[in-house]
Amino acid sequence: MDCDIKRNNRSISRTFPKCGIAVSSRQKSLDLQYRLSETRQNKFGKRSDTASEAILQAKRSCSFLLFLSTLYLLLPIIGRAYLAYTVSPARIEKMLFGAEEITEVFEVQNVSDDSLRIKIEFEDFVIDENGKTIFLPAESLFNSIAPYVVVNPEEFSIRPQGIEYVRLTFRIPRDKEISEYYGMMIFKSQPIPSQYQPMIQIAGEVGVPIYYSVANLIIKDASFESLYVVDDSINIVFKNAGNIHLRVKGEAKILTIDEKIVEKDSIPEFVVLPEKIRKVKLPIKIKLRNGDYLIRVRLDYGALQLLEGERRFIK
Repeated sequence: MDCDIKRNNRSISRTFPKCGIAVSSRQKSLDLQYRLSETRQNKFGKRSDTASEAILQAKRSCSFLLFLSTLYLLLPIIGRAYLAYTVSPARIEKMLFGAEEITEVFEVQNVSDDSLRIKIEFEDFVIDENGKTIFLPAESLFNSIAPYVVVNPEEFSIRPQGIEYVRLTFRIPRDKEISEYYGMMIFKSQPIPSQYQPMIQIAGEVGVPIYYSVANLIIKDASFESLYVVDDSINIVFKNAGNIHLRVKGEAKILTIDEKIVEKDSIPEFVVLPEKIRKVKLPIKIKLRNGDYLIRVRLDYGALQLLEGERRFIK
């Protein structure tokens, strides 16, 4: 971000002198037009419309330059206002074998030069078929983790360059048979400046996804809903037919009918929630000649066996 701001500053500093000269010469020209128009008033004693419009345009140009100058001065201030902190681990994914409770420890590090006030909240979430995460209020889902966790401390301050530790305890409810609980642990920050600074203060959030699955209730299952080529792209529709989330990755190949590899590409890792689908689109990078081809996709979703799908298509 700092580098971008510096580049912008250099660009503005080069642009401003040229604008100043242009406006200055324009203003002198308009002043001359104004004085001449005073001697050429029409019979109704009104100034010519051309001169009036020119003066109005000059005022607008000066106002715009004043706005740009103010923005130029504020950019470094806004840049310095950004305060950073980190949270680790970045996510929790654990399978529980008969344990009634489990405790995690998170490290929160303030890497800024100001103190921070941190508040912890929980939210539920879903992931749609295109991979977008949609946040929901806590306890919106039947398997929300929020009612069964205790956090200590829930709110605290961190000194500049300091580290604090947060403990989270999850207790499995005995009266429910839910295969997996999940939710998002949100760390919300608000800067506390060590001294008065005329800056815009920015609050930040860090989300940590947490998944706890119950070992004796787990079912892992998956399938291809669809596999096809259209508009020079491989389109995959993957379905999580099980009852826990899946973390999926793999590879896709394009082959000739006699099994010669034409193109091979990796499929970046993605998450699919229980009983949901995920659409994946991979562009074909090379120009295919007309003819018959095969697409073959192999996916690893954490089961003992890989999921493989194949389809023939004509270019």
